[in-house]
Amino acid sequence: MKIGKILKIAVVAAGVAGALLPMGAQAHFQLIYTPTVNLQKPADIPILLLFWHPFENGHAMDMGKPEQFFVTYKSKKTELLDKLTPVTFKGAENSAAAFETKYQLKGLGDYIFALVPAPYWESTEEHFIQQITKAYVNLGETPSGWDEPIGLPTEIVPLVKPTAVVSG
Repeated sequence: MKIGKILKIAVVAAGVAGALLPMGAQAHFQLIYTPTVNLQKPADIPILLLFWHPFENGHAMDMGKPEQFFVTYKSKKTELLDKLTPVTFKGAENSAAAFETKYQLKGLGDYIFALVPAPYWESTEEHFIQQITKAYVNLGETPSGWDEPIGLPTEIVPLVKPTAVVSG
């Protein structure tokens, strides 16, 4: 093969590779945040519901009152919507309306928190979007249903225990 042809192939390959490299996440997410997901003994845990650009600690958006917020534990559903308190979340760039609550973990196993937020208008896509969110907290390293659907209109059921995926 001639050097010129090899050089052309290398330039095209480099251009394709550069185009496929991931860019920084510029996305916003509906979040259910709690500081820890693995507990060893019963405890009250703080829970924060917010709408934010978490990866770049960027712009926070006002969150409307959720349509649903509940927890399932061993297939039993407990409504938590009336336990939410409006708060102001302060990100690096701005502040936005959010919600918080506390929940007491008592029995061993998986607690699956689910949030069905109010839909929001996404002008760049010219559609309303609703980001249904789940979060998992485990007490005592005992599995109890993390791999089962909980009855949301649409949901992702994990293939790997979410609370077993830890850094380090």
